[in-house]
Amino acid sequence: MHILIIPDGNRRWAKKRLLNPSMGHKEGKENGSLLVESMIDNKIDFLTFWVLSKDNFIKRSKAEINFLFKLIKDAIIEVNDNEFVIKNDIKIQILGDWEKIVDDDLKKDLQRVNEESLNRKGPCLSFLFCYNGDEETVKAVQKMVKNKEPINKENIIKNLWTSSLPAVDILIRTGCENDPHLSGNILMWQTAYSQLIFSNKMFPDFTKADLKKAILEVEKREKRKGA
Repeated sequence: MHILIIPDGNRRWAKKRLLNPSMGHKEGKENGSLLVESMIDNKIDFLTFWVLSKDNFIKRSKAEINFLFKLIKDAIIEVNDNEFVIKNDIKIQILGDWEKIVDDDLKKDLQRVNEESLNRKGPCLSFLFCYNGDEETVKAVQKMVKNKEPINKENIIKNLWTSSLPAVDILIRTGCENDPHLSGNILMWQTAYSQLIFSNKMFPDFTKADLKKAILEVEKREKRKGA
């Protein structure tokens, strides 16, 4: 089972509590770590978080981006060293256009995490970092043209930043506040038949129990897949 989470609502969570937005991001980081620890119990083979879009990188202040870069680095390194992750041989992937954007120190740290977990055989935990799905597709096609590959579905998928990810079974977006929507064409090649769960809960409040509830809800649904 592959679950994709769009962890929305960190800043709004902080605003409602009259806190600095950074506190919302910190709470989101801690909550993400808790959700990772539910992978085995819920038989989640692939768990993917969209941690930062290219739009976020472009539109948010330099101060917030610098804070987020450090927080994301700390979160990924902490997860990589987490006892649960090591015990269950969980593989970690950082996917997206981040290598062209982050500074050399951050790039080195994240590359190390990718390399250290490369040969792990357990479930896969992925972070979409500096990622947008529409740009991902454009870059894939440009690469194919450069390499003179035939332009077809199979080759596009092979050349994606996220080529290692299978089809998404459940896509969960938190913090919807009665405005359920997708954005950034996220994993457009893997979400054609995904079951969608929109939660009004802000991401820091989205618990392991909420994740389990979402899985059980999807299991009850009739999946037609275009039939």
